[in-house]
Amino acid sequence: MDAEEAALRGTVSVNVMAPLVLLHRLLRGMLARRGGWATGRGNRYLERNGILPGAAAGDLRCAENIQLFLAEALTAELDGAPIDLLVLCPPVTMSNVAERSGYGPNLPGAQHPFKAGAQHCRRWGGSGLWP
Repeated sequence: MDAEEAALRGTVSVNVMAPLVLLHRLLRGMLARRGGWATGRGNRYLERNGILPGAAAGDLRCAENIQLFLAEALTAELDGAPIDLLVLCPPVTMSNVAERSGYGPNLPGAQHPFKAGAQHCRRWGGSGLWP
């Protein structure tokens, strides 16, 4: 309840609106290319949360649940036309979300985003090579 409304709106913008806009822009191309690069193993998603309590944690949890429901619905809808769909909700990750939630830059146990992403990528058989 201590979080400013503008900060909560920013969290929703980053965690809900940005993925929806990217999905809208990318999905047609993903479907068109599915025969070229998709593994054919079907749609899949991975969800793992690492949210610690804080001023914006409730809003962030709500935004992540919306993402998860979207991923599940999209996976069901595309069941007959498999593409490789991977939705990541990494463990506690070093980001400004932690700082906005009141934890500062030194969040205990936080991983670099590329390390967290690479671990999930390798778990699904990818190379784990991130920028």
